[in-house]
Amino acid sequence: MDIWFYVGLGLLIWAIRDLAFGSTYWWERVALAENPGTYWVCVLVWLVAALAILATSPTTYYLFS
Repeated sequence: MDIWFYVGLGLLIWAIRDLAFGSTYWWERVALAENPGTYWVCVLVWLVAALAILATSPTTYYLFS
């Protein structure tokens, strides 16, 4: 297993936690109720990064081949 698989999982868990609690951290706390545009951009960045890392991880190729 390579480190990037775990980094991708960590980012995915972080994004799911952000969706569940309605707040995230970029440079400072961003709440959905206070600033929805910035919140969604942050969460989408975490999701895209997590999925890109998981999709290109050699471990993912090993697990699903």
